Amino acid sequence: MNLVYWILVAVLVAGAGAYGVVRDGQGTCQVPRSTTYNVFR
Repeated sequence: MNLVYWILVAVLVAGAGAYGVVRDGQGTCQVPRSTTYNVFR
């Protein structure tokens, strides 16, 4: 169960990071990375 949990967390963090990069690339509605990081902590 622990392994599944960590995999899920890794996917969420990776998804959030990729989403942040895409948003920064578009230059629209930039989401603070610190807020996103704190949420997924």
